[in-house]
Amino acid sequence: MKKLLLTFICLFVFSETRSSEDTIEGKMNCVIKDQVVKDIDEGKVSTFSGIKGELSTGDSFKLSYKFIFPSSFALKTSLLGDIEMLFNLKESTSVFIEKKYQLIEAINRPYQEIFLHQTLILRRNKFSVGYMGETIFKLNRYYKGDWEGAFISLTNLAEQPIQSWNLFFDCKHTSTDNYTKVFESLINSKP
Repeated sequence: MKKLLLTFICLFVFSETRSSEDTIEGKMNCVIKDQVVKDIDEGKVSTFSGIKGELSTGDSFKLSYKFIFPSSFALKTSLLGDIEMLFNLKESTSVFIEKKYQLIEAINRPYQEIFLHQTLILRRNKFSVGYMGETIFKLNRYYKGDWEGAFISLTNLAEQPIQSWNLFFDCKHTSTDNYTKVFESLINSKP
């Protein structure tokens, strides 16, 4: 009985230790610095300073990224509600990892019933994620744990004008800046 109890305790401790090593995460608070919305409808362009009901210039939102063992990258943001994009490099439609140039590119098709592709591009001090041809998040590190970014959305819904929404923001880490660890874990993974 003592051996069984000791075995369970060791397994529990090992699994707890293992799970904390399996995830590397960074969290940021981002402030919207500027945004512009443009519509074209019946050949006429209209320009707006934001979208009604969405965040305004000066507002903030949360953004987090993480590595999940063995080869996944996730980005979560509260910009448009709680949105999370997950890229499992082992299950991606297309993956390109180039260690010499410090580059990772992946394309996912998360929903088989609709023709929608997610894109992921990671470099040592920058990354972008989005939906091909529609939306993209781009972030660049400009000083230690400080990042600048842009969110670009292009929509063309039925019976609606074509709309472009460009939003620019500045992010500061609220946790340790773990992006380099996340990047190195992914570039050394074996998808």
